[in-house]
Amino acid sequence: MRSLLVPALAFALAALVISPSAAEAQGATSRQEAARAAGEEGLKLFTSGRWQEALEMFERAESEFHAVTLVLYMARCQRMRGKLVEARALYQQIGSEALGPDAPGQFLTAQTQARGELERLRRRIPGLVLAIEGAPVDRVRVTVDGALMPMSDGASLELNPGEHALVATVEHAAPIHRTITLAEGATAKVHLAFDEQAKGPLGSSAVPALIAFGVGAVGLGAGAVTGALALVEASKLKARCLPTRHCPAADQAGADAAGRLADASTIGLLVGGGAILTGVVLVLARPSGRAAHRTGASPVRFNVGLGVVTMGGAF
Repeated sequence: MRSLLVPALAFALAALVISPSAAEAQGATSRQEAARAAGEEGLKLFTSGRWQEALEMFERAESEFHAVTLVLYMARCQRMRGKLVEARALYQQIGSEALGPDAPGQFLTAQTQARGELERLRRRIPGLVLAIEGAPVDRVRVTVDGALMPMSDGASLELNPGEHALVATVEHAAPIHRTITLAEGATAKVHLAFDEQAKGPLGSSAVPALIAFGVGAVGLGAGAVTGALALVEASKLKARCLPTRHCPAADQAGADAAGRLADASTIGLLVGGGAILTGVVLVLARPSGRAAHRTGASPVRFNVGLGVVTMGGAF
């Protein structure tokens, strides 16, 4: 490995040597020298297998004086560290750089090597496919090692090989924590199942709405029946009292009963109407209902009257 140091050093740093006149024109002499010194140190560290330290030195050299050869060694450091995704980005940077006809030969060689190494690297990058259950995919937030991941149904996430900490969250559900290990070149599939509460703020079940509608139907039915009885009793009293415009004392009990029936009817209609409204709200609040997601719809209007509940608006 040590025998490779001299040719590697010459290859990586030869392009940093420019003519004195060009250096003076660019005002880059001191930065060029700093880049060459950092590059030499980086190559020594790279040859000894100290990838992280070598990367830092190449990055320092690159910050002083741009050279495609330095970026190539930065990519190789990342590849040797197992950071394949980061290495790919650097290889792609080299491959897409436009080199003019007067570019140093070392730059052209580095670009050719980068493209070849990139093709081999792509086959090593693992993939991760997430299968989401219990919540809409577009509402799920997934982070891997603290970094937010783009989510789309069935898409494969490309990650570095090794162990990763995954956290998936969605509103109204407990977060899901997973530790996954990805092998080079393999695609792993992970199922993430949220509980039912993740489907909406009121849950995905229609049972609460059905209960509300049931209570509403009972209340409205009771109100209608007691209201009809009150009207019948009132009609009887009216028939007996209207001719003389005076009700006999014996009819006082009937009048009291009619009043109680009227009160019961009013209470039943109000309770039933309120329960119906509650059921409607529960239905509209469920995310599976199209009305909850439609944009531009006019507001829903409710009107409550004796024995009737009406609702208007766009659904």
